[in-house]
Amino acid sequence: MIDAKKAAMVAANYLMEILERRPDGLEVEEIELSDDDFYWLVTLGYDVDPLGRNRKYKVFRIRADSGEVESMKIRWNE
Repeated sequence: MIDAKKAAMVAANYLMEILERRPDGLEVEEIELSDDDFYWLVTLGYDVDPLGRNRKYKVFRIRADSGEVESMKIRWNE
């Protein structure tokens, strides 16, 4: 089973592969283990403008046993 730190690294690496670059202001916002202990839910935030006033958030569902990314979703700002 991977730990929370490894899950965050997997999510960040996956995002950088998708975007083909390291986004500005990339930060781990939340990490949570699902109630059934099968998945890590990792939320990453990053800046979409140079001043950092606008951020995007992505939620990754990562298998706790293998570290495989199963999904990436947009978390809408509320």
